[in-house]
Amino acid sequence: DVDPARLGLVGGSHGGALGALVAGVEPRVRAAALRSADGGPVSYVTDPSGPGRPDDVTEAEWDRWIATMSPIEPACYVGQARGRLLFLWGRQDRLVSAARAADLTARLPDGAEVRWYDAGHQLDERAEADRLAWLDRHLGTRPPAADGPAGH
Repeated sequence: DVDPARLGLVGGSHGGALGALVAGVEPRVRAAALRSADGGPVSYVTDPSGPGRPDDVTEAEWDRWIATMSPIEPACYVGQARGRLLFLWGRQDRLVSAARAADLTARLPDGAEVRWYDAGHQLDERAEADRLAWLDRHLGTRPPAADGPAGH
């Protein structure tokens, strides 16, 4: 009972990064709304504000992990997305730096939408309302009722 012309994807934080990967490799995704996403696990751990190499991991193990994960980094695939893309980020996000968001933004295909909010990593009600309205517009779903469950 799923309409293949209306497949959408929603993800936040690491789920947003993985959503960028799925949107880039799965042609059936018609619209993906991703919040507080970065380019993936490698970009997260290697960012100057990221956690870096754990103390219990040797440099050789770390280098192997980076070499193994880099080819499947979501940022490498998001530019191939065929569906519509919406990325939402918070200006006060302490987990996804503006630099990592900018790196991902530079890889987005033409037509992708980017929105910034005066919020942290979890964003805010305005971003959530914008995300739902955007999905409704691009997937042809019904907008959420003001006085009842959204049905999403």
